[in-house]
Amino acid sequence: MMPRSVVPAATMVSTLAGLVLLSQALLLSAGAPVDHRRRRQQQQQQQQQLEAAEALLTRVLGSRSAEVFRLEIVDSSTQSEDFFELRDLPVPATMVAAAREPRAEHSNQRQVGIRGSSGVALASGLHWYLKHGCNISVAYGPAALNKSALPTAWPSVSSCPQSA
Repeated sequence: MMPRSVVPAATMVSTLAGLVLLSQALLLSAGAPVDHRRRRQQQQQQQQQLEAAEALLTRVLGSRSAEVFRLEIVDSSTQSEDFFELRDLPVPATMVAAAREPRAEHSNQRQVGIRGSSGVALASGLHWYLKHGCNISVAYGPAALNKSALPTAWPSVSSCPQSA
């Protein structure tokens, strides 16, 4: 007959609790790199979408007019639909100095901020501002936007209709 070892119940409970805590710690540490990689991948995708939206802006309006706009992709993990927001921004000092030059093309500049959940949302925000705020229709192909028809003073976002 083999000798039996008796382990007090309190020792067994504390040992089990320790094992549970250890397994939870291992699971958390194993999941952390995955979350970090996912977050980094989302940031890279957002950066690519932002660059694509900025390239679209420059292609449609030209580099001089594109300087008026500030694009930003915001975290949309809490929203299920794409969205954009338009807002007036303070004019940077470099644009104020450029506006004082006698030959400045755009003497009364303002900054227009477009925030959105994706690159497509940013493009939609730009389209909405041009259509409803500036009364400009953008076509693609041979009848593209005539850049000389762009306003010399961009309208304030607050002067745009609230909905279309």
